[in-house]
Amino acid sequence: MKKALSIILAVIMLLALVAGCGGTEESSSASESKSSSASESKSDAFDPSKITIAVCMGSINHPVHRIVQMGFMTKAEELGYKGEISGLDEGSMQELITKWESSVTNGATGLLLWVGDDSAYEFMKTIHDGGCKIVVPHFAHSYQDTKAFLDKNISCLAASYGKESADFIVDKLVEKKITEGTIGITQNGSNVTENAANDAFRAQILALKVKYVCADTVFEGAEATAAAGLVTGVIQSNKDIVAGFGTTGGSPQSWATAMENTGKKDLVVIGMDYTELNIGLVKDGSITAVVCQPLFTEAQASAVALDAIFRGEDFTKSEDTWFQELPAPIAYLGGTGDADITAYEGIVNDVKEYFK
Repeated sequence: MKKALSIILAVIMLLALVAGCGGTEESSSASESKSSSASESKSDAFDPSKITIAVCMGSINHPVHRIVQMGFMTKAEELGYKGEISGLDEGSMQELITKWESSVTNGATGLLLWVGDDSAYEFMKTIHDGGCKIVVPHFAHSYQDTKAFLDKNISCLAASYGKESADFIVDKLVEKKITEGTIGITQNGSNVTENAANDAFRAQILALKVKYVCADTVFEGAEATAAAGLVTGVIQSNKDIVAGFGTTGGSPQSWATAMENTGKKDLVVIGMDYTELNIGLVKDGSITAVVCQPLFTEAQASAVALDAIFRGEDFTKSEDTWFQELPAPIAYLGGTGDADITAYEGIVNDVKEYFK
């Protein structure tokens, strides 16, 4: 009996040992499976360092565009992306598109596109269909017309600062006890942003029911000497001119030069953009103020938006999420906060250092 009991106990122990070994194998297999899943998850994790995002624009050496480029590139680096500047100093839109196309071909999968009209829409459709993500800052586009190929639009509203510029000029003229006269208006060229600013400015002058008349728009173009000559013509052809509104970054210089040429140095003039030259022209009294379009801010916001899109965010679900509005304060000497022209000198100095 004792012998039988011993045999039974030995069998039970053997079965327990076998069961224990089986459990160990199962546990080991599960552990290996979890380890493998974790490894795969880690290898599949989003890695921005493998992605190139590019800021694409023309006139790449223009001081306004340099502010945008620095804003984008520094934020791209901060977020861990490979940043690239793609563009030409001079060239047609087709030549620009060819250059931007080469960036996509060479691996850029996210673009900040500096486009103010529909001239690049076909290009945008093509690369977006190919998987490229696109953000357009600075220029407000139509949601309905572009949502299929534009992932995010970031801009101040030109109509808002056009209206505010009209209010500012009228206030300054009233301070000077000038109650009537002509206001000259100049643009670089025709595009959605400058057209909107111009239209809003004119509408507000009419709405204020003042005795100021807006002259016909003159297109300055991008070449400084030619632009100054055209603005000189505006002043000479309007003997009662009292003010000027220029909707482009070259306007402060062209208006300052034209006032020097004609001896009309007391005009109330607003131009655009806080470049080093323009800040200097406001500080020395050559012009009255500049509209500080959010060049640096919108460039940084574009890189942030591309990052969000790569991580799965879909901004095109509604116009409210697709469009991001930024403020554009009017800055002048003696202003406070964002209206203080000297507040923008730090960004300008950073741009000079970045592009040394």
